[in-house]
Amino acid sequence: MITASRCWKRSAIPARTPYVARRRQAAREEARRRAERAGAEREARWPVCADCGQMFTDDGRLTTDD
Repeated sequence: MITASRCWKRSAIPARTPYVARRRQAAREEARRRAERAGAEREARWPVCADCGQMFTDDGRLTTDD
């Protein structure tokens, strides 16, 4: 015999699944944006060569223009 509370739980789970999936996707996108922003901020802090104007990388080498 299915009780009212048990029936309610079964019907509520599928309705929440798309909501949870959207929230997880939004969280993944936000994490990706944060990582991109952090990388851009780190690159913006790289020192620049006084002679040629090229930026140094994290390991101290000049960047190359391909």
